[in-house]
Amino acid sequence: MEQIDLKRLIEQYPEVLTDGTKLKAYILDLYPQCKRGMVNILVAIQQCGIVSEMEANKKPSALDMSRWKKVLDDDYGFAGATAETCLQLWCSAVGIQLEIKASAETKPNKPNNNIPKKIEEKADGSRALQDSQNSQKDWFEYSGTMLLKLKEKYRDYKGEIYIPDSVTSIGVDAFYNCSGLTSIIIPNSVTSIGDEAFRSCTGLINITIPDGITNIGDDTFCSCSSLTTLTIPNGVVSIGDSAFRFCSSLTSVTIPNTVISIGDWAFSGCSSLVSITIPNSATSIGNGAFSSCSKLMGITIPNSVTSIGWAAFEYCSSLTSVVIPDGVTSICERLFNGCSSLTSVTIGKNVTSIDDGAFQGCVDLIHITIPDDVESIGQETFSGCVSLTSIMISNGVTSIGERAFYGCSNLTNITIGKSLTIIDSFAFANCSNLVSITVDSENPKYYGQGNCLVDSENKILAVGCKSSVIPNDGSVTSIGRTSFSGCTMLTSITIPSGVENIDDDAFSGCSGLMSIIVPDGVKSIGRGAFFNCTRLTNVTIPNSVTSIGGSAFSNCETLTGIDFLSVKGRWKAIEKGYGWNNDTGFYTVHCTDGDIPMNKSY
Repeated sequence: MEQIDLKRLIEQYPEVLTDGTKLKAYILDLYPQCKRGMVNILVAIQQCGIVSEMEANKKPSALDMSRWKKVLDDDYGFAGATAETCLQLWCSAVGIQLEIKASAETKPNKPNNNIPKKIEEKADGSRALQDSQNSQKDWFEYSGTMLLKLKEKYRDYKGEIYIPDSVTSIGVDAFYNCSGLTSIIIPNSVTSIGDEAFRSCTGLINITIPDGITNIGDDTFCSCSSLTTLTIPNGVVSIGDSAFRFCSSLTSVTIPNTVISIGDWAFSGCSSLVSITIPNSATSIGNGAFSSCSKLMGITIPNSVTSIGWAAFEYCSSLTSVVIPDGVTSICERLFNGCSSLTSVTIGKNVTSIDDGAFQGCVDLIHITIPDDVESIGQETFSGCVSLTSIMISNGVTSIGERAFYGCSNLTNITIGKSLTIIDSFAFANCSNLVSITVDSENPKYYGQGNCLVDSENKILAVGCKSSVIPNDGSVTSIGRTSFSGCTMLTSITIPSGVENIDDDAFSGCSGLMSIIVPDGVKSIGRGAFFNCTRLTNVTIPNSVTSIGGSAFSNCETLTGIDFLSVKGRWKAIEKGYGWNNDTGFYTVHCTDGDIPMNKSY
């Protein structure tokens, strides 16, 4: 955990001396790893007037320190080593040096002196509990019936803990980082457990959650990396944010039919979890709730669920199939990103949007049906789905985001519905095996011809493929941005007369293209238009060209000749962007009145 430098914080933001809200905000912003319990104590010290006393009395006594500790204990329930540490931090920040003498009961070299006689050493070094439930009642700090924390001198204890039956609640951070605890028995008298209560109890194997609990708080069992099984009792209605995050040994969880919400990152990083059933009572699954559950093979999402947060199942690399219920209206960002074993997805009929990266990297996904109610497909939604062979864009879809199907290298067929009006850059780039593009005849903006997707309104060829024949009837005046990008199987293409512009990245990455003839009438060759066409040996450029964009022929490493259909002076007058010919072969520009060597072709 980061060490908080309160002195520096005060120097930079002096208002924190009087404003507790700003103090808390600055600490959480500058020290995000700081435990929330410690932040709350630091703020309490400022708000209750202790800091003002420190500033007024630069030489407080040990009695003052004891009094301040009592105020924190009586008024706020903060006690023990953490409270003392926070007081010391404030003392240091306002220029006070206190020397707290170690008492006999806190000598660091003899921790076993603090263990009651009823606890004995085993041969393996752990201590065995010999007495009944209440034998450990003096091990804890209390505020009324709330167990605040395990006393500092017992925090290294290895073994089993029994919480007294007089306790009704367990406080925030009560057992935080008690890594030696292996089992905790909580009595039925307990009805609430505070946030982070058992966080980082890395040796904890067993815990019984009593029936009276209704909410499992934020980070309650986070990083309990030895916990293997867990039963959440009936009556629990919510599972808090990161409640079981990084419980990496957890193999099974029973969630009762009373649970309504599963918080953000609740089971994230439970890398041994194989299966889980979400109850019919649940209505929401939080952001990242099951992300990185790498062994999770199956999950049942009930029809009661209406909201699934972003990245909820991200990197569940063993998940093979999933059904999105009809109550869900949006497939959020990165929902199944990196689910590399996912082969089957059923999307509910009421989904209206599939957001950015939702299925990115689902390399085993072969087929997906997009329901008619879907209106938008986000950026990189199906990027890298290398097993996807065909896609039908339903009639409800109006927009496809940037790189939506980027790198779907086995995609062969695309069918465009009647409502699509927006296709962003690189949407179908690097779909190297695409051979067929068809468009619904009722689409008002796009039409299909010669396996080309053409924007009829702007006369732009929007998407092409290795089998495209560009229309020569005047319906295409621009080869659109990224229209053939990554078509590695494209070996030749005829650009018809009537085309005036070859836009940015139009043929970038067409590594099979060997020659290109730019027809007369073309005025501009865009930035990166033929970037990384590594087999391109010869280009014909007409007199009509007035500009060549940056990196237009960069990385065309086998380029040997540019045939320019005009004189040298006209070639030199063409505006050329930065790096237009970086890393090309040793080419010569052949003009009608002589040749120009590569080093003078700028």
